[in-house]
Amino acid sequence: MIRRLKINLFTLLEVLVASCIICIFLGVLLSGFSVSMRNAKNADAYITAVQIARMKFNELANRNELSEEENQGDLTENFQQFKWRSSVKKYEKVKDGFSISVEVSFGGDENGKTFRMNSFALKKRKMEKDSEKNGKLDSST
Repeated sequence: MIRRLKINLFTLLEVLVASCIICIFLGVLLSGFSVSMRNAKNADAYITAVQIARMKFNELANRNELSEEENQGDLTENFQQFKWRSSVKKYEKVKDGFSISVEVSFGGDENGKTFRMNSFALKKRKMEKDSEKNGKLDSST
């Protein structure tokens, strides 16, 4: 009597279906990974643009004398893709008030992105002049 051993193997069709499912899953997974990497790169660029805008704003707001002006420029070798433009304008509703606007653009001309920061600053006064006007200057020292 001859006995046949029953061997349980996957058929070719089952192997092909499993391979297709794995390939589809890997395609979706890699696509999601590339999108998240692109978003992380964009987020880094926006963070850098915000830092540049804050730096330029602080430069303007901390000057001893504010006056109406407009400036623009590029940044150094590490930030070549970033360009900035600033404007300081008199704000009529507040005495000695100035409106400061800083705009940082990045990402090239075609798909360029822009971050804009607007705020207000007051013209700094010298303490000695204010004290003399109010008669509080102590000349005995």
